[in-house]
Amino acid sequence: MQYVRAVQRKKNHFLLIFIIIIVIVGGSLFLFRKKASPIVICSLSQEKYDLKFNAEPTEVFEFSDYFFYGDVLNIKNKTYELGVSDATTAKSIILVNLCNDEEYIFTLEQFIDRHLDLSKIEPGMYKMYINETLVKKALTTKLDIPVFNTITKNDKHKAVSFIKNKFGVMHLKVEEVSSPKEKTDIFLEIDYGHQDLTNTGVGKNVSLLQAEAISRQLNTLGYRSKVLNNIDKVYGENGSLSQLYRNQAKYYFVLAMDEVNNGSGIAIENSHFSSKNIVNSLMYQLVKKTNYKKSNQRNVNEYGVIRSWLIKSELTKRFFDSNNYIRESGGYATQAGVFSKMSMTNSFAKNNKYGVNTLFLMFGFAKNDLTVMQDDNFGTQFAILWDLVR
Repeated sequence: MQYVRAVQRKKNHFLLIFIIIIVIVGGSLFLFRKKASPIVICSLSQEKYDLKFNAEPTEVFEFSDYFFYGDVLNIKNKTYELGVSDATTAKSIILVNLCNDEEYIFTLEQFIDRHLDLSKIEPGMYKMYINETLVKKALTTKLDIPVFNTITKNDKHKAVSFIKNKFGVMHLKVEEVSSPKEKTDIFLEIDYGHQDLTNTGVGKNVSLLQAEAISRQLNTLGYRSKVLNNIDKVYGENGSLSQLYRNQAKYYFVLAMDEVNNGSGIAIENSHFSSKNIVNSLMYQLVKKTNYKKSNQRNVNEYGVIRSWLIKSELTKRFFDSNNYIRESGGYATQAGVFSKMSMTNSFAKNNKYGVNTLFLMFGFAKNDLTVMQDDNFGTQFAILWDLVR
């Protein structure tokens, strides 16, 4: 009997120890879950990370509007107006890495392609500041911004999450992730006369030849591109522009050969509201590294480099890009979908935060340049040089 009681006491002892362990482990898990954050992505301790993430700012700057143009994030302190400066213009955005305190600095120019290029940021967690009159202010907002996926290269892209702490201070979580097979970022199209160019017959065929060469070389370089060569309209739910928006494309290249005017050489056109940096760099490299020349048709004071001239809308009485490809592909950034009744058929483009960075390539004149454009060298070289200067 004594032996039996001893065993029973031993069993009770083990049961008590087991219950204590369960309570301790359960309590620890509860505390851990209470403190844990799903956004820790570096080797800092949870406590140090939370202190940095939830630090109360001394000074703040609130932004209330945003949009993307290609891979570039634009933020505005008030509702965006096309071509109008606001309190963010000429300021600097400072991204501070919570893990190692390294900084990225971006100057916010008035141009829609010269703000925060998300594709250039290394993976990490960053607190966002703006430098205003030499004072570093934390960026805050009441906006909820969805995850943004940058351009794919070599089957990888960056997924950028916009996360606010308890004080509304915005943070960027940048992760490199595998791209789905169906993700396409660059679309190409040949102009069918939508810009009043008689681009049919031989000009159309050469345009398609070069578009396919660009796409082929871009894919070789690790990008995801596609030529829209079976679509006979730009506007509407079944038009080429709808494909850009459905895919949240980043870049759009439209090719044309001028069959009307008696000129020669290459011209590249972009939005009036974007900078000439990429266009100037591309043109410089094309002239330097190939046998191609700038167009001899002057635009304002320049040859071969064109910022889309402005045209006044009869509906809104405001000025927009005259090039309809550029205007209607840019979403909210270029105020797509409002210029005319035809523009309004692109209801998906109006106020769309995901604008596409578009270049219109006038790569020659049929009367004088046709011979040198009969092979695909221009398209191949363009893709290589665009990758170099992007």
